[in-house]
Amino acid sequence: MAELEELLQAGRGRTYCTEWEGNAPADFYENVCGLLNAFGGYLYIGIREDGTIVGMDEDKARELSKKLVQDLFDGKRIIPGFWIPWRKYLYVTKDGTLSEEPQGGKVVLLLYVPMSDEMHAVSRRIYDRTEDGNVDITDDGVALLHLQLRKSRENTELRPVPDASWEDLDLDTLHRMRDMAVATRPDHPWRDWEDRALLNSLCLVDYDRLTKESRHTLGALLLFGKDESLARLLPRYGIDLVLRSADGSERTERISCNLFKAYDRLMVFAHENISRYREADAAQAEAMDKVLRNLIVNFLVHREYTSPIPARLVISPDSISTENAHDAEGLGEVAPGFICAYPYRSVLNALLKAFREAGLVYGLNTGLDEIANNSGSLSAKPPVFVEGNTFRATVYM
Repeated sequence: MAELEELLQAGRGRTYCTEWEGNAPADFYENVCGLLNAFGGYLYIGIREDGTIVGMDEDKARELSKKLVQDLFDGKRIIPGFWIPWRKYLYVTKDGTLSEEPQGGKVVLLLYVPMSDEMHAVSRRIYDRTEDGNVDITDDGVALLHLQLRKSRENTELRPVPDASWEDLDLDTLHRMRDMAVATRPDHPWRDWEDRALLNSLCLVDYDRLTKESRHTLGALLLFGKDESLARLLPRYGIDLVLRSADGSERTERISCNLFKAYDRLMVFAHENISRYREADAAQAEAMDKVLRNLIVNFLVHREYTSPIPARLVISPDSISTENAHDAEGLGEVAPGFICAYPYRSVLNALLKAFREAGLVYGLNTGLDEIANNSGSLSAKPPVFVEGNTFRATVYM
């Protein structure tokens, strides 16, 4: 049962283990609700929370299975109800492990809870799932916002920004992006395009069919906005550059310029404050540039900009890390075989497309694979990527 071992080791974020004696465990429906609202997962009934396998009589397991399928579907316990897509009986062997082959004796009931497109509640309370277990988020406005974004799968950079106009854009930044694109690809069609046509090609202008007016999007402001326009239209926007000393003290600078200017500021900040970079030979410097470029672009373009959670780039004596609000498609540490995280948003991400056309990244991906492939030149310790409402990436130096 190697597959089972992997599932149990996946952490509390995706698994819920419980015994069942008489009535349902006190937190059973709340945990099911959390899995529905998060990323789905597995219910093991007959395994204690610490992983001890106790099992139950097979007849009882089959009876309980039918009851739960009905209870979870009828919408009385969890609102709205849902359908369990599959269930399985795992047999307890004589040596205390589990097998899919009938053994006689006791069984463990395994149910799969899918990730739901709807928001679910139990007794008017809304639960979400984290690496540490179930969390009641009913009164947490930020957590509810992230849950709504996760359910909608909306690319919020394409939302129009009220009062934003063409005059709020820094055309020098737009022209710089065009020049970078043409330098990367001499036959690039942008070479002869007018500024407004270029912006339209990135899907950064929204057309109101009722008023017949064009409206500039959040993405247009983020990529090309003037500093004063960003301060007026997006007052919460900013990026914290943090320099952390060996004793844990921090020095922080906040910048609020557009993303292309921010990219330059972040690269300079990294080069100036990573001592390992100054000591690197040519091969190490090239690898570090690839790591930094992909890390910073990932940090800038995959941030959920409607969230109030601040974005931080932190340089410590032995690492560089990023933290930003995130519309997650998974939970917990990203396994090495799955480092191309959140592919859905990558395909449609207008911010990423702009950086790709400018030649700063390649392909419509997250850049995490490039970070992982080149970080070996910097440290024997592999990078760590952790998904959740905040995405955290750490590269060791």
